[in-house]
Amino acid sequence: MPAVEKGRTADLLAVFITSGNPTDLTLALETARAQGLKTMAVLGKTGGTAKGKARHEIIVPGKVTERIKKVQTFVLHACLTHTDADIE
Repeated sequence: MPAVEKGRTADLLAVFITSGNPTDLTLALETARAQGLKTMAVLGKTGGTAKGKARHEIIVPGKVTERIKKVQTFVLHACLTHTDADIE
C-alpha cells in the first residue's frame, strides 16, 4: 500500500465501500491502523470483510446499492462541511 505508507499519524484514511469486501481497501485500513493513522469507514450492507478494520465506522444496512451510495455521499458532505468550518 504505497499511498498508505506515506501517511503520518495526523492523517486520516477514509474509505467508502458499498459491499464491504474489497481486499485492497481492507488491507489499506489494516496498514493505516498499524502505522497509527486515523481510520474511518462508511460501509454498506453488513460491512463485509472491512467491518471492524477502521477505528470509526458507519454501516449503512440495506441491499440497494444506490441507497447505500446516497447515505455515503451525505456522510462525505457532512465530514467536508465540518472540516471546512474548522479551517475557517
